[in-house]
Formats: sequence, C-alpha cells, structure tokens
Amino acid sequence: MTDEKLQELRTKVASVLKDERVVSPAYHDVLRELRAMAAAIEESLMPDTIEVRIEPGHRANLGQQFLLVVRVPKADLRTVLLRVYVPAEGFPVSLDLFDGQQPQCENLDALETEILSFLRHPDVKHRLLALKDIAA
Repeated sequence: MTDEKLQELRTKVASVLKDERVVSPAYHDVLRELRAMAAAIEESLMPDTIEVRIEPGHRANLGQQFLLVVRVPKADLRTVLLRVYVPAEGFPVSLDLFDGQQPQCENLDALETEILSFLRHPDVKHRLLALKDIAA
C-alpha cells in the first residue's frame, strides 16, 4: 500500500470513528460512580495485586453494557462480577446480577445500595475472598 493510500485509509477510518455520541450528564455521573465503586472494591481487597475495573461491553436495548471485572494478573485470572446497563439518559440503570436478578436503579443512591447489597451476598463475598487468597 502506498503512503498516499495509507493516509487516505486513515482519514476514512478516523471519519467513521468520530465520536458523535449524545449522552446526558447523568450518564457520566453513573460512570464516575461505577469507577469509584470499582476503586473501593480494589482497595478493600489487595490494591496493586488485584485489579477491579469497569470495562465497556456490548450495546443493548437497556443501554451501554459495562462489566465490573476483577483481575488477578499473577494467576492470569479475569472474572466478571456483574453487568451494568447505562442508557444515554443515564437512568434507569439496569443491573444483571445472579439468579436472574435485574434490579433497576433510578438514581445514584439506589445504584450504590444495589451494588453494596450484591457485595454483601455470601456467595459474592466468598468469591471475592477466594480471589484474594489466590492473589496472596
């Protein structure tokens, strides 16, 4: 491919991938809350050993999917803790937990309450503690 063709291709791709998303300020508030929650979980486990991140997933009818991912690099282990669906308007946020639970949150307080309740569940807590044991 010539330099000219390569530059033409780059220009076309840049045009196609131009960021034209239209989202509300509430959408960004939800993402900040999710990232803060991930950071708090990471800090309570083993910072610098276990990573907890919010990763974008697929776009769905409920909104943009975000995954709460826990990684243990030492063990080459990555697990999805839960899925969150955030519409462009920001709310309602839908959670995909376990056992078919899919609560909807109308505000940030409800989102925090639902995620904390999820973390309190014995199965989830034991899973996180098992990951902590692997990372030790």
